[in-house]
Amino acid sequence: MTDQDPAPFLSHVVRISDVPRAGLRVTIEADETARARIARAYDLVALPRLVATFTLAGNARRLKLKGDVKAEVRQTCVVSLEAFDSQIHERFELTFSEDVPEEGAAMQNEDDGFSRREDPEPIVNDRIDLGVLTAEYLALALDPWPRKPGVSFAWTEDAGEPSPFAALKRLRNGESGEDS
Repeated sequence: MTDQDPAPFLSHVVRISDVPRAGLRVTIEADETARARIARAYDLVALPRLVATFTLAGNARRLKLKGDVKAEVRQTCVVSLEAFDSQIHERFELTFSEDVPEEGAAMQNEDDGFSRREDPEPIVNDRIDLGVLTAEYLALALDPWPRKPGVSFAWTEDAGEPSPFAALKRLRNGESGEDS
């Protein structure tokens, strides 16, 4: 398998028809190979830990899923270019249905720590891949501009070297810019 294969980084398929009426709890812990592939794909220095817990309840036509993704990630600071570790904790709730979702369903934000979608996700061939959901929600939780704690960016113009824009301004005003 290569990185160009369409296979998911992490896969754990659950058949909806196998979910008992009382519900099902599933825990996934990504192995070293999966973590390395995800780290490469998401431009992480490393992914030392990735664990997800799911609770599924419902029936073969409609299923509620609660997910909890936890990870330790090592990223590169966009300011200092130093590697640093951070913790990810992403909780979400989804509904899956055999029915076609209605168009234009709005997002619902609640303050219980879960992100929810009103429109259900489709159930395809009686299966949901919890591994794919784990990788997707990790990606959504990553800071696209990671900054090491305590590092700040402060722009200062060095008085010894004028900016290139100052040189352009002098040329525009007819000044030579050479010291005489």
